[in-house]
Amino acid sequence: MRNRLVVCLLVLGVACLATPSVASAEDPPTTPAGPQIMIVGDSISDPLRYSQTETATTPKAWWAYLVDAYDTPPPILSAESGSGMMRVGYAANGHTECSGTTFGQRLADIRKTPWRLLIIEGGRNDFRHCVHGKAVPASRATTESHIRTYLHDLRAVINTMHVNRHKVFVFTPWGTAYTAERAYIRPMVAKWALHYGFRWIDVPALRQANSAGDAYLQPGGTHPTTHGSKRIYLDMINPKLSDLASKLKQYSITS
Repeated sequence: MRNRLVVCLLVLGVACLATPSVASAEDPPTTPAGPQIMIVGDSISDPLRYSQTETATTPKAWWAYLVDAYDTPPPILSAESGSGMMRVGYAANGHTECSGTTFGQRLADIRKTPWRLLIIEGGRNDFRHCVHGKAVPASRATTESHIRTYLHDLRAVINTMHVNRHKVFVFTPWGTAYTAERAYIRPMVAKWALHYGFRWIDVPALRQANSAGDAYLQPGGTHPTTHGSKRIYLDMINPKLSDLASKLKQYSITS
């Protein structure tokens, strides 16, 4: 039984948060067998908004299901609400618009982190950019230019690390809000992710609820509930949509 949960918050400048869990005194410490995952993302990966286990105030994160299913160490998170490949996110307080960073400004996190699989979750916020401290609509050409630039720069970082680009997965989750923007942003991200040699995970947009009536999305149609997080996870490991599941096994610590 793992004796604590550690989540590293690189973007916030905090080393680690450790939460003790209940364990028997007889339980020997175990080493997770799965690979160390790093995640660069926006609000649906942000540990200020989602958590390893569902609480009264935070849903369970999609990445928490990966940890549970593949016995990986807790992921290293470089995630910030509101951020994207173009858009500047919110500062650490989570309330001040255009006061944080973009994915590109967090490339240094990737360089200094000993990950074995890298997942880029984003693009959803990139129909807007920050002008004079306010997020305003951006043209499609501007959006695509920034998406391409980020993925180009990410490739350069991966190359300098001498890491196989097939260890980098990119996906753009979406809900029911802003469907017109989804129609052009997801193809842009897929196009340039594949162009630069990364793996693309073709995760479908979340519906409002499943057939049993469990809500997949919170009010507003953007952020997943715990049920929605699980749906994202299940789609991510679907072999028809990506080879993430096989890579999680292939690049395990014991491999």
